[in-house]
Amino acid sequence: MKVLNEVTTDVAGEITEIVADHGTNVEYDQVLVRIK
Repeated sequence: MKVLNEVTTDVAGEITEIVADHGTNVEYDQVLVRIK
């Protein structure tokens, strides 16, 4: 089963790096992407 949750932010910008690896579990408050 796949669970997809929308990620929202109050910051405008461009995603420069995706930190989380594809298929790995993530935790609350973990950095997922870097925004410029």
